[in-house]
Amino acid sequence: MAFIDNEEINFPFMMSDVWWLRVSFLGDIFDKLNSLNLNLQGAQENIITISTKLKAFKEKLSLWNLNIAKENCIFSDGSRESIKIYYQKEVEETLTLLSASFDKCFPYLDVEKMEWVVNPFMHCEIQHLEEEMQENLIDLKNDLVFKRLFTEKELSEFWLCLNSKFPKLSNAAIESLLPFGSSYLCEQGFSTLTEMKSKKRERLQMIDEEMRLKFVCLLKMTTELLQIQKFNGDNFHLWKFQMKIILEAKDLLSITDGSEVKPEIEDIAKFSEWKKKDAKSKMLITTALEFKYLQQLVNCQTSAEMWKKLSTIYELKSETNKYLLQQRFFENIK
Repeated sequence: MAFIDNEEINFPFMMSDVWWLRVSFLGDIFDKLNSLNLNLQGAQENIITISTKLKAFKEKLSLWNLNIAKENCIFSDGSRESIKIYYQKEVEETLTLLSASFDKCFPYLDVEKMEWVVNPFMHCEIQHLEEEMQENLIDLKNDLVFKRLFTEKELSEFWLCLNSKFPKLSNAAIESLLPFGSSYLCEQGFSTLTEMKSKKRERLQMIDEEMRLKFVCLLKMTTELLQIQKFNGDNFHLWKFQMKIILEAKDLLSITDGSEVKPEIEDIAKFSEWKKKDAKSKMLITTALEFKYLQQLVNCQTSAEMWKKLSTIYELKSETNKYLLQQRFFENIK
């Protein structure tokens, strides 16, 4: 406004209170839409969480429309009388059209039947599930070990860990979490391309290979875990050999075997990097075990503690078994 006054530019419509009320309303509603857009992004968002946020925004539109109808404006700083006289109907129509657009774009946002996937320990609707799955959910809900695991793991990771114990339940949950709820990963990939293809990296020739590597990096860990032979109580030395190769390839072996000591918390950068690597090691170890063996690791705080405990228990058993087999062999040849 100061610029316009100084330059003596004549825009009559800018002198209108109604015009500024409209600008104020549009500024506020776009701010709400931008906030919604940001809330729908992120690697941890899935089709269920996104649906609940969209459903909440649709209900807010109805609330705002109701407040406008009651002359209780929640957007502009203008007087209620101005809103009533000049553009109350205009705002109501805009909110109604916006709500109709949301209904058209997102007709199915009822995810009540999927609440058990987001939190299996809360009271939720499960009557639509098979009887076996209902019983599994009841077992899961009353197990304290699983409750603790749920607080420590990411949602998808938690359900993957349950695959050996409750395969049907785990598969149904993973199938619900797999669909892409937004274009976030695509946008992240193109942002990576923009960052990679710069003047500082003019020699970058194989852009397709570089981009493919970036796009698959989020799924790489999951794919590798599916290929790992899970420890089932037998052949611990072979399982340990397999895990050492995988951990070494990911530059995590020194963390897991304890040779890389935990840094002091005062050194924030080193401590943060160590924590990140330790978390990856713990995920690799726990996901490469059959579920019944996780109980032995519940009290372990680091990957090194897990590694040491497994080695202590099962390497001792292996040596004992060797000794017993040798004894039987020599007894039989006497």
